[in-house]
Amino acid sequence: MKHVSDLIPAYVDGRLDDAEREAVRAHCERCPACARALAESEAVWDMLDSVRAPAPSRSVWAGVAAATTERRVPAWQRLAYGALSAAALAAGVLLGAQQYDPDLVASATLTDDIISGSLLSGETVWTLDSALDSILALDEESEEG
Repeated sequence: MKHVSDLIPAYVDGRLDDAEREAVRAHCERCPACARALAESEAVWDMLDSVRAPAPSRSVWAGVAAATTERRVPAWQRLAYGALSAAALAAGVLLGAQQYDPDLVASATLTDDIISGSLLSGETVWTLDSALDSILALDEESEEG
């Protein structure tokens, strides 16, 4: 039998079946190199068994408790905040356009329609491309005039 050094970790932690364990044990009785490797591995496992993990401090437990009991914002509230933010942004754009350049109001209104998803205006059904073309045309007119 060849050396069993690759089986020693499985032997020490009990992952081998009875036949494999007996083969490793028999080989180690005849092979000083494998017997030495087995003794070293068993010594390491014995040392690890004697090591005790330190108890966590109170501050660690306080942090764990705070992280696990943190209040989560429900999805409907996140959506409501997002919708309110978008509405406030649209209102700010519209008011800002009126204050600085009244010709941009039409452009801002069309932009608001695009943001809100309602691209229907009278008899015309707007596509995204046609809406963007209209915005660009309105912006060019306001720059020229």
